[in-house]
Amino acid sequence: MLTLYTTAHDPTGRELRRALQDSALAHEVVVVATADPDHEGLPAGARPPALVDDGRAYQGRDAVLARLEELTAMREEWHKYGSDACYCDGDGGIV
Repeated sequence: MLTLYTTAHDPTGRELRRALQDSALAHEVVVVATADPDHEGLPAGARPPALVDDGRAYQGRDAVLARLEELTAMREEWHKYGSDACYCDGDGGIV
């Protein structure tokens, strides 16, 4: 599961929370009192706002949004090929 660490009044954190909600990916949000790098659950050296995915921290707006794009694209591929339907490639061949 994804965990977003943010502070209460951080506008970037609010933007990232909305992006997470829009992505429909399973996640939790942990609001910390300050940008404390020693908060429990944050990998060493990570500072809010940070997204933690499988123990790896993505820090800052651009890194978090890029990771969400990657995960959303992976989910869409999974759903696309996870059914028993056939798909055509660019040349019209059945995949």
